[in-house]
Amino acid sequence: MKKLLLLLLCVMLLLAACSEPEENMSVAQMLPSKEKETPPTYNSQVSIYTTNSVTTGFVIAEDERNKWILTNARDVSHHPNVLIHDQLMLIGGVEGIDVQHNLAIIRMRNSHDFHVMELVDTPIVGGVNVTTNEMQYYIADSDSTRAPKEAIENLLKETIEKPLKWQERFEKNAQLETAEIVSSETPITNFYEKNIFTYNPDQLKNFAMTFITQLNAGIEAQNLKNLEPFVASDDVLEYLQYVKKPIEKYEIKEAKKEGVYYFVNGVDAEKREVRLSIIKQQEHYQVIGTNLIEESKIEDEKTPVIMLQKEAIEEQKTVLQLFLRKHVLAINLKSPVDQTIFYLKHQDKKISVKMEGTEKSFDCKELVFNESQMKVQLVGCSGGKQQNYTWDYE
Repeated sequence: MKKLLLLLLCVMLLLAACSEPEENMSVAQMLPSKEKETPPTYNSQVSIYTTNSVTTGFVIAEDERNKWILTNARDVSHHPNVLIHDQLMLIGGVEGIDVQHNLAIIRMRNSHDFHVMELVDTPIVGGVNVTTNEMQYYIADSDSTRAPKEAIENLLKETIEKPLKWQERFEKNAQLETAEIVSSETPITNFYEKNIFTYNPDQLKNFAMTFITQLNAGIEAQNLKNLEPFVASDDVLEYLQYVKKPIEKYEIKEAKKEGVYYFVNGVDAEKREVRLSIIKQQEHYQVIGTNLIEESKIEDEKTPVIMLQKEAIEEQKTVLQLFLRKHVLAINLKSPVDQTIFYLKHQDKKISVKMEGTEKSFDCKELVFNESQMKVQLVGCSGGKQQNYTWDYE
């Protein structure tokens, strides 16, 4: 009897241990299990919003996050970027263009799934079946040539392997017989707040390239009159007079807009920065500033250079006398013997002198111009190679 009671007690304890009061259950145990929602797969036919209108495109290839969309090239020729799909509003860029068939391919990057149009040989009325996601051929519009499957495949392969550079895209868009601009009822900027769609970066880059080309031509011709339409003021044109060397192998790295101003940053053959500040006036870009030459170098360029020879001194005697009276604060004297240039500047009641090819400057008490003896002298110098420097110019 005792054994039976002991056995029943063990069974009760075991059952108590296996059961757990509801208040001790975890939240995960108490909540009913819910199946994870499967993300939607979007249609292969998508809406494409441009700066001027809304058009249609078809997803024809997909590779992880990359999707390639076929569309009417003329419709997307006004800007290198577009917005895609009504629900998602994804940004895409034009990376392939077939001018002959009026085709463009846009690439967008995102994690969403889309049905993909299959390019087939089977005859399809109208070339596209959105129900079965099949495409035999594509006609961008009533004025376009039918693009067969082979043309679409070739453009897609070319776009994936070698996307268009901005110069190539700009040139191809210029070749397209761009249709009349029809403004969409809803501006694209309502969907996308960033200012990328308030200007065309390809046009901005093209202006910068044209400006540098014209500047180089003006430097070679030693006449910058050809730059007048490209600059916003005479001050900028005067500033550019001091750019003495052409900008070789100019390469654009960035083009952007901030407020009402535009900025194009690039490099030359020696990887030195070339920065242009631009404004748009009456639909035309114009340069308002650049870093092509430092202010200090401009001052050096503006400083009169006097060759220490009789004819030169007679021609520039007035400048020399103005320097002596401190009405001109800086002049450069060029030795006729070894062509060395001495940079002179009034500073703290002395004359600061720096010789061409040296980093360190030295001070002299005064510059003496003796017309009767036909001599120019720097006297009372300290820190230089000599105490006095004398030039005879007879």
